[in-house]
Amino acid sequence: NLWVPIKQGYFDDLNLDVQLIAGPQDILAPTKFVAENQADMGYPSPGVLVSSIASGVPVISIWEQYPAQVFGFSLPANSDITSAEQLEGKRIAAGFPGAEVIIDPLLVEIGVDPDSVTVVDGGQQWNQIVAQGQADAGLIWEGLRAQLLGQGLKLKFLLGSEFSDGPSNVYSIRKSDLDNEGRRDAYTRFLQGVVMGFEFGKTNPRAAAQLTYEEFPALQETLEPQVALE
Repeated sequence: NLWVPIKQGYFDDLNLDVQLIAGPQDILAPTKFVAENQADMGYPSPGVLVSSIASGVPVISIWEQYPAQVFGFSLPANSDITSAEQLEGKRIAAGFPGAEVIIDPLLVEIGVDPDSVTVVDGGQQWNQIVAQGQADAGLIWEGLRAQLLGQGLKLKFLLGSEFSDGPSNVYSIRKSDLDNEGRRDAYTRFLQGVVMGFEFGKTNPRAAAQLTYEEFPALQETLEPQVALE
């Protein structure tokens, strides 16, 4: 929904220059970068948004992209765990410090005490650690789940959409921008382009996948085109 309007010129037609930038390996970057004027918009998970606001970061959500849970957990293929409730007391791998702000709400919602769980920082290969049985579970989200399957890792999954009623990530901006007429207009046009990107993808998912796939040569080395589409 971003690469399509960028590459198809929808944002250009809306008089917008949209650039996607990678932040640091900081779980709070999608809100901190915005608050510090290093970016105009972030894409935080609900836990990151709530914890940021609670700590005084002046951001606000203006767009709920998908009103269902996209986070979940990976498990070794031979794991005896069959439900998220069985994660009590287990070791859960994640790929970045502070992942508890995503993991803990998932656990609390199903009645698991987060203090009983050990979150392991597994670096960028955290789901490989899970596949090797060095952790009981790992944090995943839907796009990552497809990528892991494409890489052939021996994993199975607990899908958050099946045990959680939580929402997914949101687009967030500086709260003060709501009082700026020019900013409000720009964000409205941006979200119009986002909707156009979604409609394109709904109508022609194969083309949308191709446009996105072309932007990531490294991903092409590990993910076959058909898996990328799925």
